[in-house]
Amino acid sequence: MSRLLYISNLGKQIQYIEKAVATYPELLQGEVDLCNMKKPPQWDADFESRLRAADVVLVTNMGVGLDSPFLERLERWLYAHHPKYWIDVVEPKKTDILYRNLDEDKRVLLESYRRTSGVMNYVRLINGAFSTKPTSEWEEPDPIPWQAIMGREGNIYETYDEFMDAEGHRDWPSIAVYFYRDEWIMGDIEYQQALFEEIYKHQYNPIIFYGQYGSNPRVGIPNMKLSMNHLFGKNEFPFDVLINTCKFSFQSLGAQTLEELKLQDVPIVQGYTIYMDEKSWAENPQGVTPLDVNLSISQPEIDGVIQGGVVACQTYDERGHYVYLPVKERIAAIVQRAIKWSTLRHIPVSERKVAVILHNYPPKNSNIGSAAGLDTPESVLRLLRDMKAEGYTIDTVPETSADLMDVVTSHMTNDRSMLTDELLASAEGRLSSDDYKSYFATLPEDTQTAMVKSWGEAPGDVFVYDDDVIIPGFSNGNLWITVQPPRGFGENVSAIYHDPCLPPPHQYLAFYHWVRDVFEADAVIHVGTHGSLEWLPGKGAGLSASCYPEIGISSLPNIYPYWTTIIGEGIQAKRRSSACLVGHLSPPMTTAGLYDEFEELEALLDEHSHFEREHPESVSTLGEVIREKAMECHLIDKERGSTMTVDDIITEVHEKLSDLKHMQMRNGLHILGQGPEGEALEEFITAIVSTPQGEIASGLATIAEELGYDWSYMAEHAGEIHLDGIRYSVTIDRIWNELRSFVRHVINIPDYTVLERLEPLANAIVREYIPKLGDTKNELTSISNALQGRYVEPGPGGAPSSGQVDVLPTGRNFYGLDERALPTKIAYQLGIELADQVIADYILNEQRYPETIGIILWATSNSRSHGQCLGEFLYLLGVRPKWQSGGRVSGLEVIPLEELQRPRIDVMGRISGLIRDMMPTAIGWLDKAVEMVAELDESLEDNYVKKHIHDDVDWLVEQGEDPLLATKKARLRIFGDPPQAYGTGVGALIEGKNWESLQDIAQVYSKWSSFHLHKDIPQDMRLFQRRLTTMDVTIKNEDNRETHIMSADDYYSYHGGLIAAVQTAKGSAPRAYVGDSSDRSRVVMRPLGDEIRRVVQGETQNPKFIQAMMKHGYKGASDMSNVVSHSFGWDVTSDVVPDWVYEGYANKYALDKTVQEWMRNVNPWALQRITEILLEASQRGYWDASPEMLQDLQSLFISMEGVIEGR
Repeated sequence: MSRLLYISNLGKQIQYIEKAVATYPELLQGEVDLCNMKKPPQWDADFESRLRAADVVLVTNMGVGLDSPFLERLERWLYAHHPKYWIDVVEPKKTDILYRNLDEDKRVLLESYRRTSGVMNYVRLINGAFSTKPTSEWEEPDPIPWQAIMGREGNIYETYDEFMDAEGHRDWPSIAVYFYRDEWIMGDIEYQQALFEEIYKHQYNPIIFYGQYGSNPRVGIPNMKLSMNHLFGKNEFPFDVLINTCKFSFQSLGAQTLEELKLQDVPIVQGYTIYMDEKSWAENPQGVTPLDVNLSISQPEIDGVIQGGVVACQTYDERGHYVYLPVKERIAAIVQRAIKWSTLRHIPVSERKVAVILHNYPPKNSNIGSAAGLDTPESVLRLLRDMKAEGYTIDTVPETSADLMDVVTSHMTNDRSMLTDELLASAEGRLSSDDYKSYFATLPEDTQTAMVKSWGEAPGDVFVYDDDVIIPGFSNGNLWITVQPPRGFGENVSAIYHDPCLPPPHQYLAFYHWVRDVFEADAVIHVGTHGSLEWLPGKGAGLSASCYPEIGISSLPNIYPYWTTIIGEGIQAKRRSSACLVGHLSPPMTTAGLYDEFEELEALLDEHSHFEREHPESVSTLGEVIREKAMECHLIDKERGSTMTVDDIITEVHEKLSDLKHMQMRNGLHILGQGPEGEALEEFITAIVSTPQGEIASGLATIAEELGYDWSYMAEHAGEIHLDGIRYSVTIDRIWNELRSFVRHVINIPDYTVLERLEPLANAIVREYIPKLGDTKNELTSISNALQGRYVEPGPGGAPSSGQVDVLPTGRNFYGLDERALPTKIAYQLGIELADQVIADYILNEQRYPETIGIILWATSNSRSHGQCLGEFLYLLGVRPKWQSGGRVSGLEVIPLEELQRPRIDVMGRISGLIRDMMPTAIGWLDKAVEMVAELDESLEDNYVKKHIHDDVDWLVEQGEDPLLATKKARLRIFGDPPQAYGTGVGALIEGKNWESLQDIAQVYSKWSSFHLHKDIPQDMRLFQRRLTTMDVTIKNEDNRETHIMSADDYYSYHGGLIAAVQTAKGSAPRAYVGDSSDRSRVVMRPLGDEIRRVVQGETQNPKFIQAMMKHGYKGASDMSNVVSHSFGWDVTSDVVPDWVYEGYANKYALDKTVQEWMRNVNPWALQRITEILLEASQRGYWDASPEMLQDLQSLFISMEGVIEGR
């Protein structure tokens, strides 16, 4: 009897085959051997026997092409050995070898049976595979509508009007739900019916319709758009919101184009049908599987969806067939979310109520509106003006942002030092204890238990006054302008040492309950990057009713202007607080230039060059002056500088001044809706074109090539003298000047002419960069559209000045990338370069290889760089990825030692909670790589991973551990936060002055960092500590200059915290490095101390930076206070901030009369904070300040008390 081997990983197809075999055995013309490829079979003699026994082999794949090693091997074997087969995948380069003895007509009809679906059509498919008859004698597929609207009983209607006439209400609004056609055919419609009933009970028409994603003209399948035209009429969309329960992306599978989605112009709320049962989902702290993250969450984000959450869980019956059963509470939640977005389309603008929430970390008046890179007060002011013009009910729009902040700070805020009985008594926002207790009683029992354990019985004591919970903020017509409540670690100071998963205080939950149900906001706007809501404890994705972000935001439309450069954190807001992101532009960019003592030093170098030519007898004296000046400028360490030759000093100073002069720096803050103009536009475009953009080479490299130079070599050897007798640093200046002239010329002269080499760049500037930067106004437009319940166009996130100009224009709902492709080939090569530089520098200083390297792994930087840190991790181990034709990583291979030419370095990754949630597949490859290296038959001298595993196993066994478990534990190399937690605790610890010694810092860091991801291995904090004891090097890479190590406390919290932990565990500090791949064509690895120096000299103490921040009033002063705080954090954790840095902040920020007076006026709390931090640095022994300077700072601090009291 004939035999068909059917190989697939598509669950529904497998079920159809099984049903066909079980239901109609008498109709089948042969036997069927079914192979489920979800778990690829072991390729052995038995499997090859199955292949040989089959007369026909049919293969289908849910992925793209031959996207696994199994499929690649199967294709090779079938091509070499089998007489009749068809691998039904898209693989353009192999079209002619994917089938044999099944001609085009047969393949089309077989595909038609499969695509049309249904059990009888699968009977025909099985028989067709065996058939030798011409297709003219084959049966046609049973017709089943390609699209239909489902009624209450599972019946279907072929048009919208038929449905409305039978079951609809013409006077009700409608919510649509899109689901898979095969689910209806199989009768798997329980969750669809649950959605129907939930929508209907709220008096909305439930338009529950199915279709196909992509079209297939070969077999007559329409795509989703054509199906919608058939159901509703061409370009008719009779619904307010679309709930999509299908996986993947509309655009990537050809269901709808972006233009069609924009024409449709309704919010798309994504509902997840997940690959786990409800009990497993409820108990899983991560929420959903890595496959669910990719298919149901990540890929749909390309379409600009709003994450709605889980709607159904996969459950298997006794036959092993799966169905999707509704999660009833989550069904209700997603429908409520859809209704809220629908409501925005119908409420008159004059009645629409909006809460504008300003972030506030640390929770002091110095930091209200703490959004990275954004002038929050000015942005909110412009938003208010636009809203007023659109007809929102707003009582007053302040004249200036300073006036706005005066109003904000005169009402209730989070600053406890400003609380008075009068302010508390007059607070407009308040919730009675009884009302809060009633609300609290509605929360899940596990939530109530956790809250009471951490904060006491409701309503607790945080911001409770006169038996009311106080809600910060004030009303302005139909707006509530407020500050987000404190996270809680400042209010429960001991928790940071023992409870990374501390719930937020009662007041936090009361705040969002009050906004939703007392103020009755129709939407909230969280202003800028970023708040705390999306970082509260709960599942990583697919949240439940017990997850705190879900409790907070509930069904409220959450509109979130967010910096496009900070991709990962933005995605977190999407996935954990259902945010509709509105990406905003980076702050203005410029080059640092030289100033003050650096200008003087450059003049000395110029004079030295002149004397070398004209007065060589005077060179030696001037050389010594340069030596002293270089050390005075802190470009060269005094101990080292005193022993260097003058020639070496001059060479190094040329290199460092050139680097400093042309370093990209922020030149102020972004304002929502305001693109760069005039000189700012020239500077921004210069920043863009100074690095490669896709296929277009860097403008610097192009001009250098035109002049006959190699830009990369020049940039790395700026102090050297070329054959023409001119130092490269001089030529670098010339090239930068020519680039600026070129940009200015192209921008300002309509009939420009440029060198042929520069024409592609000029065309990009005129046709793409200028128009897209001009569209920055879309940021405010998109916020307005979102508030009307309209669609916000999606776009990629990234850093425009670092090779990612495709993020322009801003104002789009940005998304990340497919983590299954990480690291990409280019990113892996960058990782190699970074790793090689670290190893070389370590050997230069220590005369040996580093044995263990600790690397900080963040989601955002790996999103922007496409996985360079992941690549670096792998290469240090001596492992490289294997990529399939579509670019996804399909496996790993070990690099032989003879090719590697060095030992395998042991690597520990400290992952963030965000990368744990966003990139589970990529992190899994790192774990796999460690396992592979641990299994190699190599000496301990060649394989430091094996060496340390050997030592750790011995130690664990001595401690009484079972040898098998000890081996598993000793192989762990990926550590991070406990489930449902985020961060390291270090920033809040230092900010709250809740520490005494480095050991305290290390203790908190280790408590928050020692968790691994293996469910079968018990958690054991000792394992993390063991890794620290062998750590020679720590690394944190940066991939752009729009942000840097002083931009946020996360940088010192993660990297500095790791250094502190190593110092404490090992007894000596590791060598710490910062990788710089902001220019992908030239990556650089620098010692941490050198990077601190560059950032301080190039930006934070640069008069250009100070002047730029002074243009931004309150927020400029606030960000300057953050710079001082972050510098202190680096010193506390890593001991890398020299005294001159503190002196610079004291002289330029606190004690400079002009700056001081400005801060007194715009943000006296920031000036007080700066002064307080400087005094703390001195008191704790980190800064050896002069008595005079300390006296000046103490007097200033005392005087600020009076200034603030008088506000």
